[in-house]
Amino acid sequence: MAERKSEAEYLQEVTSDDLEKFGLMRELLGRVGAILVLPPLGLEDYKVLLNAEAGSVGEKYKTYLHELYGARFAISEAATEYLAQKTLSSSAGARAVFPLMNDLMRSVVERVEEGGIRGVLLDVEDDSVVIRYEYGEPVELEAEKKKLPGKCRGI
Repeated sequence: MAERKSEAEYLQEVTSDDLEKFGLMRELLGRVGAILVLPPLGLEDYKVLLNAEAGSVGEKYKTYLHELYGARFAISEAATEYLAQKTLSSSAGARAVFPLMNDLMRSVVERVEEGGIRGVLLDVEDDSVVIRYEYGEPVELEAEKKKLPGKCRGI
């Protein structure tokens, strides 16, 4: 009995002729240098896209807030896990990460622009994202909860 190929194995064999038969115009296919089939993103991949390390959307906000306003920015491990689960369940791939973070960070950036905030932490509490603000000396803390929709918006 012959083994059945997985969908990923079939996709590895796709050619430009197959794509033309599927309906893509030859003119468009002529501009495609290579056909790559990438495996689906996993939870760890989403964590990398979210956290505040090099190349991630979190790192972009960290740099932006620090360079323009001198404010620190961090995402807790719990928040990284929570947001990664949300984007993974959206089935929109990496495109889901940026609208999700932009929606969360819009109000944060506005508050930081007003001044007086020294640090921001994204955390999770009671199945909601909590934004914790750190103000000047002496340290004052404030938290704002944001409930995310079941499916991520903007995808």
